[in-house]
Amino acid sequence: KREDSLYRISFENHQTINGALDVIGDDLTSEAKVVDGGYVIEATVELIGMEPQPGSYIGLELQVNDGTDGRRTAVHTWHDPTGQSFQDTSRWGVARFVAAEAPACDQTITGHRVGGLVVSEGTVCLEGAKVIGPVTVKAGASLRATDSQVVGPFHVTGADVVQVHDSRFIGPVSINGVTGELDLSGNHVTGPVTLTNNTTGSTPVVVSANQVIGPLFCSGNEPAPVNLGSPNTVIGPKAGQCMGL
Repeated sequence: KREDSLYRISFENHQTINGALDVIGDDLTSEAKVVDGGYVIEATVELIGMEPQPGSYIGLELQVNDGTDGRRTAVHTWHDPTGQSFQDTSRWGVARFVAAEAPACDQTITGHRVGGLVVSEGTVCLEGAKVIGPVTVKAGASLRATDSQVVGPFHVTGADVVQVHDSRFIGPVSINGVTGELDLSGNHVTGPVTLTNNTTGSTPVVVSANQVIGPLFCSGNEPAPVNLGSPNTVIGPKAGQCMGL
């Protein structure tokens, strides 16, 4: 198929691609890092022509080539024992999509909470909660909120994971320096939203299907935020990396 592609990523993060470039386009994002005893590569590929769902399948092969002085000295494959899968897609294996695991909750808050909330460690989950007062998430901690409400400032600095879905905020939202995962989807915010200097590696920074009454500003995020095809509605100015969201 024209969507079939071959991607190569070197330990210096040099990319080469074989395939119908007019179809697959610039759909590969990768990071590479040299570590003691080897290297680590993380990559994401935008899937063309399919909407992956838990339980769906895709043809896949992974191959690691080790080399010395410019010559290949070893090959490690995921499925094909011949190492020739780059020439014949029938040698590929089959991968099955599964639902992402939500982070385990060290503390779950439901119902009303008056007086604000400070998350300094572990993972705190808001599930159908209403917090009246400021919410602060500190370095290394994580917060997951679903169908919840915060009346007061929402401030994050250096957190690991921040997942906020289908929730409502009355007050400013400021998220800076997240290092693991940042996903804001389907929320309603009355107040300014600022996302700065969040660095999540190969995990996309997601800002999708939100309603913001106020300015939306994004800067210094790596990778740049995406809306996954679900634009945000912003009554106010959009600036920086969020202008196109």
